[in-house]
Amino acid sequence: DQDRIRVTLYQIDLDNEIGFDSNSANLNLDETRRYGMILEGARQWTDSFDTRLSITLLDGEISDGEFEGNQLPLVPEQALRLDGGYRYSPELLLGVELIAVGEQVLGGDFANDLDKLDAYEVVNTHASYARDNWVLGFRVNNLLDEEYSELGNQFTTFAPPTFAPVNQASFFPSPERNYWVSLDFKF
Repeated sequence: DQDRIRVTLYQIDLDNEIGFDSNSANLNLDETRRYGMILEGARQWTDSFDTRLSITLLDGEISDGEFEGNQLPLVPEQALRLDGGYRYSPELLLGVELIAVGEQVLGGDFANDLDKLDAYEVVNTHASYARDNWVLGFRVNNLLDEEYSELGNQFTTFAPPTFAPVNQASFFPSPERNYWVSLDFKF
């Protein structure tokens, strides 16, 4: 049995980070800060079975300027990935993964005025068969056919008769259950 654990602590300070504002295009944020922790662990339970876990805790905020103190858009505060693999034979590998992402401020919502993008969880599975230099892979993403959105943005409408700007949320649905087949050759 083999265990691996790693903890990463970090802080990233940026000046003039470029952000996208759906009203005008790009804008420069005076200062931003991200600080967080990533906890990663892995265990080889047997020659055939292993698991991995990654947990990210992150605080991303605008630290100066007009939007000081607000959360950075599209930066989740929590993310989790749990996956495992079972090697049925030297050639055949089977695996499953769970990905969970916490709620996020919508893209372009630097004022943090709108509702947040909902948290989501998704399960994926995969199988691969390797022979000589070839690997045939099959993958099912969103195995449980969840309805969720990984991306959402603020957009502005100008409704008559006053044409006053009104900020609204728009969401981009993530794919329903989907299937992938791949064939790789390693030189």
